[in-house]
Amino acid sequence: APSSSANVVYQSPHTTDAPSNKRKIERACDACRRRKIKCDGPRTPNNFCTNCVQTRKFCSYVSV
Repeated sequence: APSSSANVVYQSPHTTDAPSNKRKIERACDACRRRKIKCDGPRTPNNFCTNCVQTRKFCSYVSV
């Protein structure tokens, strides 16, 4: 009797056609970039990250 398991189709988990896989690049504020720490400024409503609020620094996004 012939086996029917020969028609198995494998799909690659790394498909690039889904637009939801694109990540938004969030920029750290100047103080977090200098200290090389994670910045949550772009996710806060007023764009002041919690690191700057705790250290009482002005949260700026000027330097390139």
